[in-house]
Amino acid sequence: MDAASSSTYGDSKEMPKVEERFGRPLSPYAITKVVNEYFAKVFSELYGMETIGLRYFNVFGKRQDPNGASCPVKCF
Repeated sequence: MDAASSSTYGDSKEMPKVEERFGRPLSPYAITKVVNEYFAKVFSELYGMETIGLRYFNVFGKRQDPNGASCPVKCF
């Protein structure tokens, strides 16, 4: 399993967001997440091992700063 990211959708405006779609990555972080998904796909095809990538969106916890730059939702 891979901790993917919604950043793989990049500049894609298409809704709903669908796993088969990629946009143009907008950061180095997004590029690494796209590449990780491709690595997992190739590894799966070469070695027959099932892989799963979960594209997380707003993940937050009780110790996250609600005023921080990485808190796009209201954290309570």
